[in-house]
Amino acid sequence: MDILSNTVGLEVEVTSGAEDVASMLADEGDRYIGDHYLHTYHCDCDACLHDINRYNIVTGQNDCTVSGEFITRPIVLGDEVSWRDMAHVGWVMRQARAEVLPLEDTGCHVHVGAHVLDDMPSRELFEESTGVGEAFEGDGREQLAQAFFYLQESFRPFASGSESEVRGYNRTIGWGRHYRCRSDWLNLNRHRQTVEFRLWNGSMTPWRWRMYAGISAAMVTAVADGLNPYVACERANLPLADALREWLDSETLMLMGQQLMYRATL
Repeated sequence: MDILSNTVGLEVEVTSGAEDVASMLADEGDRYIGDHYLHTYHCDCDACLHDINRYNIVTGQNDCTVSGEFITRPIVLGDEVSWRDMAHVGWVMRQARAEVLPLEDTGCHVHVGAHVLDDMPSRELFEESTGVGEAFEGDGREQLAQAFFYLQESFRPFASGSESEVRGYNRTIGWGRHYRCRSDWLNLNRHRQTVEFRLWNGSMTPWRWRMYAGISAAMVTAVADGLNPYVACERANLPLADALREWLDSETLMLMGQQLMYRATL
């Protein structure tokens, strides 16, 4: 599967300043946002629909834990125009003096289209938490969860952004069949058409948003292309760029290198 054809959606949270960001974006017309004000949490009006043809690149919503979040329409990973628009959103956030405190409640979630997982045949997986290795038929989302389980620790240097740790209220996913806790790093979202990577720290840096999206999309593509949990286990001790080498696009790889160089200066 061509990684650049994957569709991703971001939820960019800010600790403070969300109202000012919405107002400043709206002053520039509806290319960027629909209204000067924040919509209600999980609003489903036309400006908030998860539709790739939605006119506005982001919608601003109230959030139960932070000042607000900016939710993108679905973006094709290879769509350069949409990512330029997102770069402008980040610029406005900085001009509005919005704030991000990633080690508290602020994060960045990435949703990846799950149709490629839902089209996959089931595979025999094993439920190890019982201690007896009970076998079950795992669908594509469960195959993703078990493959991600082995590789998740190698996500840390990229998930933590400019901070030394990944956001405080999240945690790694545990071994098991269902992986359903919403606060874990991966949410299978069985009632939605996406899977959600929740580990990413909050950031107002657009190149990190693109890196977060690229790594998340690569993980889904890898499983859809046959990276089963047992192969993922064999790659668990490799750097993430090597473990997912066949599926990471060139821009994501470049940004991962940029992130590692940045972190080396901390």
